[in-house]
Amino acid sequence: MSYQPSITLCINSSDPQHPHVQVGGNKFCTTCGAAIALQNRYIPLKKSGTGGFAVIYTVWDLQTQTERVLKILLENSPKAKELFQQEAAILQSLDHPGVPKVEADSYFSLPAGNSNPRELFCLVMEKIDGQTLEVILDRYPQGCPEEMVQDWFGQAVEILQVLHSRHIIHRDLKPSNLMLRQQTNRLVLIDFGGAKKMRSRQRSASTDSSTRLYSPGYSPPEQSLGRDVEPAADFYALGRTTIELLTAQSPSELEDPVTKELRWRHLVRVNPVFAELLDELVQEDARLRPTSAKAIGERLLHPPDKSQPSVYQSMHHLGLNGWKRSQLIATYLTHRLAQASKARAPQVVNQFQRGIARATNFLTQKPKQQSSTSAARVKNTASPTRGLKQSNRQQPQLVSHIGSSLASTTRSLLQFTTQVGQAGIDTIRAIVWGAIASAVGTAIGFVFAYFSPLGITINSLLVQYLPQLLANSQIATEAEIIVFATAGLFTAGGLTALGVFDQRRRYFISAVLGTSGYALSWLCWLLITPYAGIWGVSAAVCLAIAFLVSGLGLRRHRSFHTTVAAVGTAIALVILVQLDLFPALIFHLSPQPSWFELQVYVTFFSAIAAISGCWLGISHYIIIPCWRCLGWR
Repeated sequence: MSYQPSITLCINSSDPQHPHVQVGGNKFCTTCGAAIALQNRYIPLKKSGTGGFAVIYTVWDLQTQTERVLKILLENSPKAKELFQQEAAILQSLDHPGVPKVEADSYFSLPAGNSNPRELFCLVMEKIDGQTLEVILDRYPQGCPEEMVQDWFGQAVEILQVLHSRHIIHRDLKPSNLMLRQQTNRLVLIDFGGAKKMRSRQRSASTDSSTRLYSPGYSPPEQSLGRDVEPAADFYALGRTTIELLTAQSPSELEDPVTKELRWRHLVRVNPVFAELLDELVQEDARLRPTSAKAIGERLLHPPDKSQPSVYQSMHHLGLNGWKRSQLIATYLTHRLAQASKARAPQVVNQFQRGIARATNFLTQKPKQQSSTSAARVKNTASPTRGLKQSNRQQPQLVSHIGSSLASTTRSLLQFTTQVGQAGIDTIRAIVWGAIASAVGTAIGFVFAYFSPLGITINSLLVQYLPQLLANSQIATEAEIIVFATAGLFTAGGLTALGVFDQRRRYFISAVLGTSGYALSWLCWLLITPYAGIWGVSAAVCLAIAFLVSGLGLRRHRSFHTTVAAVGTAIALVILVQLDLFPALIFHLSPQPSWFELQVYVTFFSAIAAISGCWLGISHYIIIPCWRCLGWR
């Protein structure tokens, strides 16, 4: 007896995203009269998802009595049709358990409907019962175990080896496109919509451009720029995907804003051979990545030794010379230097501990050594010369042991002191730079708002229209919003230009959020402060600093940094007010402020910027590292 679904769908060619729901057993749609079974074989059961160019359905195959996946192209452009046909041809040519199986007759088109002449292109493929690695990663907030990730990595390399041997590049490898079969626990690479055939040398040298398709955070630079790609593009995406699985952090969060290098090895403990391989996979220069999937597999089975050719020998084999060779060598040396620095940093504390342990062991073992030496002297009384020689040999060893222990301890202390000093310098720079930038912005905004013709014109417009928007409020001075906005603009610009706390320099975003945050805080200041006093001021400061910090381009834990800086600054302000360190003038705005009030504004905004910079340093260098020691990523 064949399977009989209770509910089926009619995929009308005029609107494939909104099918007609039908009772199971109907052969024709009761709405449009179209046949339910596609190609007299596939019965749509449910809608599974919608991508950028296609809609996905689960269908029942009457011939095989199994569930399958139906992919319908939504885009009607010739290029989209070409890529869809290419995807079907690629999947039909592959026969590997790591790729969804597609039969020869599984690509077809639906005939045009009576009301709409549009033709739908369809592709039926094997349904993979399982979960994507993206879903699995959600169960591991600290990162997946290394053994599990290495197993997935090896399977992915095997799949890529099959693709590349057929001259096929996937171009969209990422955790959401890697599925794990539920029955066999084997990996499957899905979504071949961006896959393409490798160009020949002759075509690559031509002016033909590659279709620009990339996934932010996973695609290499050459692919993001729309250039021709090689298998190294898939290796780059695989490396970044693997690092994300190990660290549970997206590549964008781990990326250095200047060098674009991933900083990840300090987050997890990984086999050095495996970590070195991953670092090579994610090189910005495609020529520094492994050349083939086979070579990657051999690297895992047989770690490299000193007999392998050096980078300079590889330059010779590549036929590079002159400026290109110098450029590539410089890139390689910079990469190695960065790796050495990263690998050294986590060892500072360990070196310090080992130095202390050595010194402690020497002090505790010294009496034992003396007693054993005395026993040896008694035993060797018949040979005093031998005992004397042995004692003379031991003395240099003891001196060397003490010297190495002290040297290691000193180095560790110096490195630790350097790191602490750098953190202090960064924090002080943020405090000073933020205060100066805020003071300059406040002064410029003050002069612009009250003493320039354009500022006076803007002020008159604000006086005319702003009370209409806030009918129930009593606005003291509309021009003061310009002072707040410029203070936020310059504060955001100053902290962004400084570039501390491992942030990206996103000037436009920081400027917009800094300006809007301070402007909104002005509204909060006016609407809440008259009723809530100091707590209203604190709320306004919280709002301003929250917008400011969220726009600074902090690489990770942005919401945490925002909360700490906003709340910490507001609390500090309350304490300063309670200590009478701010005059009462800041709570009473006047329509025609004097130059003395400018000093008050400058002092207030500078203090706010300095306090927020201090809290950012505390959050980045103290609170976050302490939480990481407790297991938080």
